[in-house]
Amino acid sequence: DTLDALRRHPGRFVAVEAIAPSVMPSIRPNGIEPGAVVLRLFALFDGAQWQVMPGGLARLLPDDDTPPGSPLDGPVVTKDVWVTVEDSAELVGSAVSPTPTLAIRRGQGDLPSRAADDFFWLGRYLEQLEEAGRVLRVVTRRVGRVDGSPRERVELDTVLRLAGAVGLWQEETAIGAGYATLVRALSAVTFDSALPQRLLSEIVRVAAGLRDRLTVETFDTIVHGADTLRARLQEARVPGDPGRTLERIGSVTDSILRFGATISGLTAENMVRSGGRQFMDLGRRVERAGALLTATALVLRQKDVAQRGRMEGALRLMLELSDCVITYRSRYFALLQPAPVLDLLLLDEGNPRGVAYQMAMIAETLAELDPGDGAGLTGTADAVMERLRGLVDT
Repeated sequence: DTLDALRRHPGRFVAVEAIAPSVMPSIRPNGIEPGAVVLRLFALFDGAQWQVMPGGLARLLPDDDTPPGSPLDGPVVTKDVWVTVEDSAELVGSAVSPTPTLAIRRGQGDLPSRAADDFFWLGRYLEQLEEAGRVLRVVTRRVGRVDGSPRERVELDTVLRLAGAVGLWQEETAIGAGYATLVRALSAVTFDSALPQRLLSEIVRVAAGLRDRLTVETFDTIVHGADTLRARLQEARVPGDPGRTLERIGSVTDSILRFGATISGLTAENMVRSGGRQFMDLGRRVERAGALLTATALVLRQKDVAQRGRMEGALRLMLELSDCVITYRSRYFALLQPAPVLDLLLLDEGNPRGVAYQMAMIAETLAELDPGDGAGLTGTADAVMERLRGLVDT
């Protein structure tokens, strides 16, 4: 016990005189009551002597019998004690240095090349995730019709090839497969090694490197949203129940698209139109244009697409993948023809989901980053757009 330890090793103990605590009003569960309080003071050695500093740290004890220096269980009430300076005392401080008048600046300043590269790839990864989500949503909507008409089967196989092209899975494992095999293939996209999980990890990694250049709201939305999606992807698999698995994957896919829309809205409203936003927007435009061209080419290369029934299905699929169904319907109602669809998806600069809009934004951003005579990358973007117009016109 303590007495035996004291007798064996007296040099390890120090005797301190018990300090009688003061009493002050304190708020207790039953109201204001007298409370035992002790005040800890602080001293500073100035090289010649010790100076006791004004104020200190007050500590409220549970009761009068508690030793002031003993450890306490549960919450401890401590408060800083301040000693105010008398009004008549003269305050002495350093002179106020003159502050130069700042010139008005509208730009964002210099952007390191590493940060510009991170913004560019953040935009690309976000767009790749959104494209994977759109393809996956189209697949989940058609898997239930795997035993439908031959036309529906051809359309499903086309979507599966597109899913393989964007990296969702190896297409040979799904083409021509039955319902159970397709659901198993869909379940594979929820694994940590699958494309959606990898893209979410890359988005968080790149955003972490840009933390000092993103608003708190934008950064938290990216990180928390990505973590939530990763957890939901892992929980989407229901062993032995393909129907519930398909339903959960469809729900997560919708959440992926909402996540992308949220980030797009935050960057549009929270980031000035210069610096990091330009490179981030450039990455998204490049990725979206490439994805749309890939999807259009793959859909139009399906077997017997020139047949009227097959062509209508192909055009409908292209509009669905690009999220342009409502826009087309508002212009042309339900009549599907190749020329109006291709014009909307490839040449309409007013369609934010179309290729022409992406190329126009790319050219505009490149011109802002490198003002010149229209040569270089800006001229290349314009030349690509002119070539695309020629292909569609023919």
